[in-house]
Amino acid sequence: MIRQSFLFTAFITFFAAISSGQDLRHNGLSVYLGAGKIMRQDLVFSPFVHKDFSMINFGVNYEREAGLYQRIWIGFSNYTPMLSESYHFIEDGEPQTVNPHFFILIDAYYMLGKKLKTLNKSSVTAGGIITSDIQQVIYSYGRSGHFGYFTSFGLGGFGKYNCSINERSRLAAVIRLPVVSWLARSPYLVYDDVFFEYSGSHSGFKTMMSLIGDGKPVTLNKLQSLDFEANYSYKLSSRFSIGACYLFEFIHSGEPRNLLSFRNILFISSSYRF
Repeated sequence: MIRQSFLFTAFITFFAAISSGQDLRHNGLSVYLGAGKIMRQDLVFSPFVHKDFSMINFGVNYEREAGLYQRIWIGFSNYTPMLSESYHFIEDGEPQTVNPHFFILIDAYYMLGKKLKTLNKSSVTAGGIITSDIQQVIYSYGRSGHFGYFTSFGLGGFGKYNCSINERSRLAAVIRLPVVSWLARSPYLVYDDVFFEYSGSHSGFKTMMSLIGDGKPVTLNKLQSLDFEANYSYKLSSRFSIGACYLFEFIHSGEPRNLLSFRNILFISSSYRF
């Protein structure tokens, strides 16, 4: 019993010694909820520009600001664009209703950088980034629908500008630009022999992994992708803060047919520092 008490006391003392030697508020965990609008045209599926406004946009963000700056983001969005008003039709004697298109967008990235310049109330940080953008789409056309996908994994750079307005308020702007990417898109005319071969596994996960593996490396001449982000945060206490964030995403890919996408999201956020 004495030995166990000694080990427990030694552990607490050691932990306290480590904790006292560092700022425990280098780390921040944030939750983002927002409303967004998308404008997307993919000529593989349709010549029309599909637009939608959605309240289903959220993300989880982790940041660490110490010797190096690190950030991990995972985001999810869902949009259901429709070119016309919903209508009814009869199929095999049963009434049916036309469904909207269905877009699921999942994006994630890891940023690693260092402060390059610090002024009185502002600083500039730059570094590298690993990005992931997975989009699964279903285009509904009355009695039928078509499954499509866009997936990119990129390497590139970012720049971040921080500015302290006062002791509680802070502004930040970030630009992210992948330079080299692994790109996988739906083929010309939507389906091909390779797609049917992969879908023969009857497993959505295996099919998607095979389709991603069938992609190819590209650079900026084949895929252009850019994110711009503006953040405002207000500190409620030493640990908690609230804020607002504007996110703009641009994607353009010319092969196998032109894809152009613009997305604008306005988030509100809540953060906890530890």
